[in-house]
Amino acid sequence: MKSSQIISLLLAIAMLFCFLPTAVNARYIGVEESQAQALKSLGLFKGVSDNNFDLERPATRVEAIVMLIRLIGYEEEALAVHRWHPFTDVPNWADDYIGFAYNEGLANGISDTEFGTGTVSSAMYLTFALRALGYDDSRGDFTWSNPYDLARQLNLIRWNVDLDNFLRADIVTVSLATIQAPQKEYPLAPLADWLIFKQVFTYDDYYYAMESIGESVGNMSNYRSLSTGQEDLTIYTLEEEPDEETVYITPSGVRYHIDPDCGGVNSYPVSLSEALRRGKTPCQKCVH
Repeated sequence: MKSSQIISLLLAIAMLFCFLPTAVNARYIGVEESQAQALKSLGLFKGVSDNNFDLERPATRVEAIVMLIRLIGYEEEALAVHRWHPFTDVPNWADDYIGFAYNEGLANGISDTEFGTGTVSSAMYLTFALRALGYDDSRGDFTWSNPYDLARQLNLIRWNVDLDNFLRADIVTVSLATIQAPQKEYPLAPLADWLIFKQVFTYDDYYYAMESIGESVGNMSNYRSLSTGQEDLTIYTLEEEPDEETVYITPSGVRYHIDPDCGGVNSYPVSLSEALRRGKTPCQKCVH
């Protein structure tokens, strides 16, 4: 074999090994794509287009704040009132979000005039997620530099979350886990309960979104609103009724059933009072 051929062969082998790490380290995000679609159906996540969620890049601080506002159910309020903020580096589309966050004390800038356009770390986003659940790092519930212990207790850090190379894909998974996690003040109610109460989405929307990704909804808690005397704030409490009768309903049906088989494959259990609250009437076949 000629020396030129040997050199060409060696170069080809070298180039092959140069490309191997990319192939080995490529991250599969099929799970996160499905989760993103579910969150999008609930109005909690948006991509750069209808079919592109841009999950393989890090999120910015601005994007993280927008997600926080959605998770606490105040996006409508944020967009309805145009609040001032002092930052000159905020994109126009995010002005109302950052103004709301700044005036409500949800976030500060990195200086008096800069909000910060850098990427968000896993610690920062987990801090936002824990705040959405009612935990307060300023009161010692956790520290902003180490939200990981509490986040793990609440199952916010799932198997596919990369804490070191934190991407929009990871924000999707953490956000999904957050709406399923219990709130600090209402440990029997997941955050989704609050978002349903705030009419961000309906129970049926939530049921279908979770079903689409193989997630279980389970029994949602009953709740009732309480007036606090403040126009922009409503809180709710749980009404525990452990001995109440369980019935079965479907997302689109108008009846409740005693026999789950009568309700069909899409039926799921709720308390009788919850079925009545949703306007369901007795099935004439199985309820006597």
